Amino acid sequence: MMAGTMVVVTPNTLPKEYEALGIVRGFDPSPPERLRMAISGEGGLGKSTLVNGIPNCLVLDFDAGSHSVLRPLAHRILIKNYKHYLDIMDFLIGQSEKGQRVFNQVAIDSVNKWSQMLDSMLAESKSNPDRDKLYTTMADYGDKGAGWALLRTRCLHDLNALWDAGYAWIAVCHSSEKEITVNDKPQIVIRPSIFKSLVDEIYNGADLVGEVRRVTTILRENVSRTIVDPRTKQERTFTTPIEKPVTVCLLEVEPKGVTVKVKRRLPTVAGDVILPHPVTGDHSAWEAFVRFYTEKIEEARKALATNGAGASASALKEEV
Repeated sequence: MMAGTMVVVTPNTLPKEYEALGIVRGFDPSPPERLRMAISGEGGLGKSTLVNGIPNCLVLDFDAGSHSVLRPLAHRILIKNYKHYLDIMDFLIGQSEKGQRVFNQVAIDSVNKWSQMLDSMLAESKSNPDRDKLYTTMADYGDKGAGWALLRTRCLHDLNALWDAGYAWIAVCHSSEKEITVNDKPQIVIRPSIFKSLVDEIYNGADLVGEVRRVTTILRENVSRTIVDPRTKQERTFTTPIEKPVTVCLLEVEPKGVTVKVKRRLPTVAGDVILPHPVTGDHSAWEAFVRFYTEKIEEARKALATNGAGASASALKEEV
């Protein structure tokens, strides 16, 4: 065979030596347990409940809040200090290198406290008492955001180290109200309460972004009542449909308010997931999310089968 001669293969086949390198084609989204996720929301809405309901997940608990979650399926460890955190990271990565990884995912709960811990550590390492330079936060280090850049780099380094070791990460971010100006008018929005460039990079590195919020919806159910007919002495059952407002927590997947432009998002996986409620029948928030995600992926596969393997992301989005 002449050098440079091209081997003709069918669209769905490759020589085995190419497949051995990991070369693939086609629509092949990650399963739920292999998703890198960023979950934000105000306190008390169920972010920790969500991640603690994931089987084969280790929650790095920086907030000391996971112990109060009912019926947890995840394992958890309370992070005591920076050295303790380093020991855990080294252990997890070392176990993976030995082929003894037991967790699919590692959740950082929360990014707020995690980044604060790394901020304090970096500020201390950059301090120089002999030169009268003492830092309590990287916000005071350097010019033009140099300190924040170093902190952001360290946070991303640790997330990437987990991913490289085979762990899908979940970043849990606390949000708070913030006033912004839109068309010269003040407007209250809810944003993650950590510095923006870190939020942007975490969102950019995630396969999926979700925001937990509280909403009021209408619950529809049928109420039955039985009465005795005074004339015939027979029981009669009546069913009456009723509607009543209920407050639920909702996970908005790929929320519209996220402005970070990323390339790896699945165009079809967007929507609302009602987190555990007596009506849903779900045992955990994670169970509700997995069902939602699986249904969306199946819809995408059907759209591909209908439109052909070359269907564009925009076509998929319109189909679903």
